[in-house]
Amino acid sequence: MRWLLLSAFLSSVAFAQEQPPTDPMTALAEVRERLRAYERDANNRQNLLGRKAQVLQLLTDGADSISAFGAGFATDRAQKKLEEARRIAGDAALGESVPAVLGALEQVLSQPGSQTAAELRANAFLAVNRLEEDLLQQTEALQREALELQQLATGITMTVNNLSSTSANSVRTSVRTRRLAAKR
Repeated sequence: MRWLLLSAFLSSVAFAQEQPPTDPMTALAEVRERLRAYERDANNRQNLLGRKAQVLQLLTDGADSISAFGAGFATDRAQKKLEEARRIAGDAALGESVPAVLGALEQVLSQPGSQTAAELRANAFLAVNRLEEDLLQQTEALQREALELQQLATGITMTVNNLSSTSANSVRTSVRTRRLAAKR
């Protein structure tokens, strides 16, 4: 979705370079509207990634709470963190890795007597690993997107500066012309 919006924006900019718009304000209004749509999409993706990070934090805390003092007792806190993570995850909007990891961790925690506490803890972290990798991939994609936006912002700033400079030079030229015309 984000790349579709970004490519639509960039194609409109490329088109604008090929054919100067008859009304720059109309073109800017279209760009502004596309940027608003992109911003809404980016905010939504940012919120989802934040929720996914909260889920990972809870699952990590739960896996870390498994202690060597006895496997049955040691999983109580991990079970509570798992349930809290389920509540935060809520819907399928967080992607397929979240329900898969929640299910895998639940399965690990449901068999505490069949392994030592150290093995249980290691398996819990192994189950959480898929979500961590997914989160890191999405974070990396957001960072690349942020860099792309920064480059776009730099280009827009250059355009703003060029337009302002041209406007200022045009006004100075006009004022000079009027001064010279007013001379006697």
